[in-house]
Amino acid sequence: MLEYASSTDPALGQGVAISEQTIYSHAKLPDALEHLDHAPSVENEKLRQLFDYWLGMVSGLTPPRKADIDPMAIPRLLPHIWIQEHVAGTTEFRCRLAGEDVKDRYAVDIIGPLFSEVIGDKAWALVSEQYMLAINTPGVCHSIGPVYMHTIERMGVGERILMPLQNNEGVNAFILGATIYAPLAQASMEQQAKTPRKTFIPLSVLMGGTSTKT
Repeated sequence: MLEYASSTDPALGQGVAISEQTIYSHAKLPDALEHLDHAPSVENEKLRQLFDYWLGMVSGLTPPRKADIDPMAIPRLLPHIWIQEHVAGTTEFRCRLAGEDVKDRYAVDIIGPLFSEVIGDKAWALVSEQYMLAINTPGVCHSIGPVYMHTIERMGVGERILMPLQNNEGVNAFILGATIYAPLAQASMEQQAKTPRKTFIPLSVLMGGTSTKT
């Protein structure tokens, strides 16, 4: 089940403490986004489905509208999907939609508050860089490795993809994302040993080549 919040909801949540503990010992955390000149290698089948669905709705170099996303077209993704709305004139976002698997990873309600208030300023500095790049360029951010790594309670490994959406006025104002997560204790050795990677691919590049698996 997905939970929505209206754009007029001003509620702010309490911050989640960021852990200084190393939580991913099998590989070095990526310290920068790698800019690609080809489509991302999306490994998880569900994330490939979401990426292909989104890409199929792109018109020229224009991302699809949020209003055109049909949840019934991607039912297997619903527990893992989230949508963030950009607060105009800032680098802030608010979560407007989250599947159950996403909400379960947080100790506070993530629908409505500024997301910097949810995850804290230190983590938000890294997250906002990707969000702003995705809507301003526009393009797709894709990562493999540590996910939900900002608190001890949620540490794990997995894969994430995030893509821009437009509002009804034609402004790139939303991020459509999905995260596939495995708790570190339950992750396979292959998952834990995988080299972490964070990549960004401009939409202009994607329209020249759309293969999602190398």
